[in-house]
Amino acid sequence: MSQLDPVLHDLRLIHTDLKPENGLLVSPEYIKVPDYKVTSESPKEGSYYIHLPKSSSIKVIDFGGTTVDSPQNTCVVSTRHYRAPEVILVDMLRSL
Repeated sequence: MSQLDPVLHDLRLIHTDLKPENGLLVSPEYIKVPDYKVTSESPKEGSYYIHLPKSSSIKVIDFGGTTVDSPQNTCVVSTRHYRAPEVILVDMLRSL
């Protein structure tokens, strides 16, 4: 993500839809670590472990809503569920 910021900044682009679903792990490799939160009612014997990614590197995808940084563009996030309440309120007030 930190490598993406300078590139978008230099190109004056804004990714308007950053959310967990638009970030992919770069490496499919993982490590198995003990899960200490498992209770005695665990369903099966092999379920006492969790898988953690070996690398935290991600790729950002879905640049479909990317806009050019200019005063004419709004600050609206593309996915409604990730919008701040104050942004939704301003949109509602504008429609009155």
